[in-house]
Amino acid sequence: VPVRTQDISLDEAVSSYLFNSQLLPISKNKWILLSPEECQNTPSVRDYLYSLKNLIQEVYFIPVRQSMRNGGGPACLRLRVVLTEEEARAMHSGVLLNQKLYAKLKIWIQKHYRDRLAPEDLLDPSLITESQNALEELGGILQIKNIYPFLQG
Repeated sequence: VPVRTQDISLDEAVSSYLFNSQLLPISKNKWILLSPEECQNTPSVRDYLYSLKNLIQEVYFIPVRQSMRNGGGPACLRLRVVLTEEEARAMHSGVLLNQKLYAKLKIWIQKHYRDRLAPEDLLDPSLITESQNALEELGGILQIKNIYPFLQG
């Protein structure tokens, strides 16, 4: 999908993270676009995206600011792996996200993610045990056992 400078300035494209958007097929010849919510908050970008309604069936605006600030990088919407049906069947099913797995992961995150980590916490020997226990539990949730060296001994 071409974007002309007369439609969106380079500054607006950069500040809205427009080119971090991901175009996804939902069926043959039907597409959706995932875009950072900054695109919705930039009038020229939002208007341009809505003008693509003949090409794109729906635009979804995703909050990615926190991910960007926490090291998610400019392509945090762009991770996409296209698999054939055979490749998908061969994948370990424990890592395929569905509502049940999402609920389990959310509980795991609430249980194990600290709301802050201070430099002095890194000196606490119990942090490594806490981290290892969290990873062991995560392996159980994902049905992946003994992938970390500390679990193999």
